[in-house]
Amino acid sequence: MQILTVAEQHVFGTPPIFNAAQRKAVFDLPRALQKEAEKLRDPIHRIGFWVNAGYLGLRGNFFSRVR
Repeated sequence: MQILTVAEQHVFGTPPIFNAAQRKAVFDLPRALQKEAEKLRDPIHRIGFWVNAGYLGLRGNFFSRVR
């Protein structure tokens, strides 16, 4: 089963390079997602959740950034 084309796989698998201001904007998550991250007990899981939510939000594959 092929879900993404080769070109889509490349775009999805290649992380963007940000400057400091862009990183801050990408990882400024909506309050609802911040609350979900706070429910996780292990700090490494919180970090993983935060990074995934920011990255997938940037790619438009996780949630719309409505505040």
